[in-house]
Amino acid sequence: MTLVALGDNCLDVYFQTGETFVGGNALNVAVNWARAGLDARYVGAVGDDPAAPLIRAAVTDQGLAATDLDELRGPTGVTLIALDGAERRFVYEEFGVGAPWQPTAETIAGISAADWVHVAGVQRSGGIAGALKARGATVSVDLSTFGDVDHIDGADIAFASSPDSLDEATELGERIVAAGAAMAVVTAGAAGSVAVASGRRVRQSADAVDVVDTCGAGDSYIAALIAASSTGAGIEEAMRAGTAAASRTCGHRAGFPQQPSATLPWIVDTYYHYARAADPIQEAER
Repeated sequence: MTLVALGDNCLDVYFQTGETFVGGNALNVAVNWARAGLDARYVGAVGDDPAAPLIRAAVTDQGLAATDLDELRGPTGVTLIALDGAERRFVYEEFGVGAPWQPTAETIAGISAADWVHVAGVQRSGGIAGALKARGATVSVDLSTFGDVDHIDGADIAFASSPDSLDEATELGERIVAAGAAMAVVTAGAAGSVAVASGRRVRQSADAVDVVDTCGAGDSYIAALIAASSTGAGIEEAMRAGTAAASRTCGHRAGFPQQPSATLPWIVDTYYHYARAADPIQEAER
């Protein structure tokens, strides 16, 4: 069984502490699969800046193939994160070259034979999901970065997030299904999650956990739900697996366990003025 995550990556910069982690929606999903011992690939793009080697090193360290990374001229994604207690808050996001990047027809052909392809953090206007589906792939999309519901026709599952209300999550799921997805799965933080399909609504409560950091919890949920679904689990079982995985991620910093690196001076020089302008919290001493 081969699972492919296609889309974004970034450096998650915790500017209050001066720590930098590697993350991104699609990369987090692929890493979760690889760490679970599954046959996983991550397909995406990095820039030609000093952030790219950090992404490449993390990809390799987590058992994925760096050869699936395209290098483009421009910046790699960088996200400035503040922690309000244990709740992460995005202060500034540079989506970089990964957002407009589109896989080539050759890449689409090469990954469409996978058991599942998950698309996240990349513009879907190029018809990625539709092209994969036309070749017979099982396809899911994550709407969290670009929240519109366009270009999801034929998606087997569309994932989204909502405020801490299952009623609001259900309403969002219904809109997503009306837009063309066979099923919508919407997470709602501490309230849990809901799956919506034609004529069916399934709710799953969240686990009670001591939260260290919520960053990447939704990606872990997605990875575990897809892994369970791809082996024949029903949606209730798959949602329970997703909930358990999200709970584990809330117990550590960043989207997957890793040692942070000290935030590089060029990141401070290039991006920290956005943090100072947007957030009153003083960042770590340079």
